[in-house]
Amino acid sequence: MKNQEVVVLLEDASRGGRRVRSMETELLRMFLVEQLAPGTHLTYAELSDVIEKDVQGEARGALISARKIVEKENGIVTVAIRGVGIYRLREGEVAPHVKVTVRKKLNNACERSLEQLKCVKLEELNNVQLLEHKFTESVTKTLGFMTTAKVQSAIQKKVTFNTVMPTAQLLEHFKRVVVKDGDGKGQKRIGCKYSKGNGRNGAKS
Repeated sequence: MKNQEVVVLLEDASRGGRRVRSMETELLRMFLVEQLAPGTHLTYAELSDVIEKDVQGEARGALISARKIVEKENGIVTVAIRGVGIYRLREGEVAPHVKVTVRKKLNNACERSLEQLKCVKLEELNNVQLLEHKFTESVTKTLGFMTTAKVQSAIQKKVTFNTVMPTAQLLEHFKRVVVKDGDGKGQKRIGCKYSKGNGRNGAKS
């Protein structure tokens, strides 16, 4: 059964129809649910044995899908340990993992985006395009600054146990951090080479 190219049709009420899930994905999903306890890991070799295919090679997509499914349907959050296997996070490990992951991905994305914006020849933009460019640059710098370790640490001190901080209140604390740190200085941390722009304020009319 494992080696046959078959599919399992599963009802997906949320989408009002049926979706196709490969047998490999379903077998891996069942194995993760049954065998992966919080704080433990399954090796890639063990996972590959379940479907008799290499989950780091031809069956990589099946493992990715299985991990997404168990997260959505079973509340099992996993991370990949490079060269080892799949680890299931304990309840108390999820938030720190998400915080670091979001900060790292967003900071990298912001820095990359600012590098791309820096490549634009502003003198070739018309007023509408220049306005959009400056708006995008401002938002990108702000997003990057909001995810720096210093800002997150300052805001985290204001969070209480009984509720998620409302967006408006979070932004107010963020504003205070920026003012306290000196307007603009924080933004330079995620891209000091971008903060001065490329020396042009005008544009094509």
